[in-house]
Amino acid sequence: MDNELHFWTIIDIEETSLPELKRLEYLLNELQQEPLNEDKLSINTDALIRILDTLSKNSYSLLKTIDRGKRKLLIDCISNRWFPLRKILKRILPLSTWQILHDHAQTFFKLCTFNFDLKPLKFAKQALKYKDMPIKLELDLIHLIDNMREKHPHILDDILKDEYEEIKSHHRENIVITVLGSTKASKSSFINFILENNICPTGNQAATARLTRIIYGEKIRLTVCGNEPEFYLFDIQ
Repeated sequence: MDNELHFWTIIDIEETSLPELKRLEYLLNELQQEPLNEDKLSINTDALIRILDTLSKNSYSLLKTIDRGKRKLLIDCISNRWFPLRKILKRILPLSTWQILHDHAQTFFKLCTFNFDLKPLKFAKQALKYKDMPIKLELDLIHLIDNMREKHPHILDDILKDEYEEIKSHHRENIVITVLGSTKASKSSFINFILENNICPTGNQAATARLTRIIYGEKIRLTVCGNEPEFYLFDIQ
């Protein structure tokens, strides 16, 4: 199939919608031609690195709208031409050049196969679920000890005393995520993305001038820190 269809037709887009795909297809075909002189190989390799880098950085919005199955077909088609070249290029290219080329290719492959239907921080929600699992077990243990002591107050008064007190007095800490970065490093955009809500201000100029604390509960509470803290509440969508 990959010999009959162009890369862009596999994902049902116009050739002009993602012109780098046409350049990628041309270069992979060119690199498969034998022999390649050293100068031409160097030029084509540099061009391939730039194209893969551009695809990874600029095609996110478009690829997100394309069915994942079609994106996987695209990667299969590209791989059929790319994988035979890998061993050759790894052998003849300088190690640093090969590593850059390999990394850019892997980034683009991951982007094409990524499941965009996954919710942001789904892994974190799962981690919180596992974190809270011991709470029920601890409550069950406390209830069991209380029942045993109630039935046998003199014999079992000291059973698991240390463990009992530890569980009763233990306060679980909340998970705190800190986002740090230089001015205009997309900190606010990142926070808005993982919260799936426009909580922090964004713009072309510096938008978040003060330390900001966000607390997640029945509502999201945002605290802008300073001499006179400001508080804002947001409904969870």
